[in-house]
Amino acid sequence: MLWLMEMIGTFKKVIKDSNSKTLRLQPINTSLGEDGKPLFEPITYTEEQIESLPVKIIGKVVELRRKK
Repeated sequence: MLWLMEMIGTFKKVIKDSNSKTLRLQPINTSLGEDGKPLFEPITYTEEQIESLPVKIIGKVVELRRKK
């Protein structure tokens, strides 16, 4: 069986909830698809998922420059 995983990198805002011990990754990209739905949905991980899955934050944006 062939497994194909599409890896998509997006900038996300990290929101930690200490009460429910969850980590929410909120995409900054608000683009809409052809169907009018957002291209990227928020992802929420529980404490157990963070420990068992490979959930890693691999970088931090310190400056963002855009041409107008």
